[in-house]
Amino acid sequence: MVPLSTGEHVIPQFIRRLGTGEVEMVVGQEGNKAIYIAQLILKPDCSLPATEPITLWFSDLLTSPGDKFDTLTKAAYKLDNWAAHTEIMRYRHIDTECHKIELKLAILQAHLALNNKALNRCRFHIEASRVPHQLCNLQGRSDFPSCHGEQISRRAEGHPCSTGPGVLV
Repeated sequence: MVPLSTGEHVIPQFIRRLGTGEVEMVVGQEGNKAIYIAQLILKPDCSLPATEPITLWFSDLLTSPGDKFDTLTKAAYKLDNWAAHTEIMRYRHIDTECHKIELKLAILQAHLALNNKALNRCRFHIEASRVPHQLCNLQGRSDFPSCHGEQISRRAEGHPCSTGPGVLV
């Protein structure tokens, strides 16, 4: 039944699944037909004492590429529960997006590690070339007070959280 803004409910004359996790419903009399679009949502069965976790075989079908997943979706499509098929497709879409984000994150982490190593090499070259000693006349321009024997510690090699130098006295 389709709820109307007047508070009444109308029985649709026609319901069609859309490939977007929605259904299209046509209601009304001749010449005055309204079309409603509604999203399919899988409702949990709360009358059961406890929800069982997804079994390994089902998880394998749900997360596998190609034929296994296709077999699952075809079987779910034939169920008398259209929302089950929709929820499986929704899961796959979100899972795919998560994998894409994880890949982007791994690439960014690899770039960060490379940049941290490059910074460490630059810092070593500056230290080994005694550039700070050659520019000691700039010592008073720093916000840090000059202390005898102070040194900046090197960053942990490749550590992604090491973004700033620490001061050792």
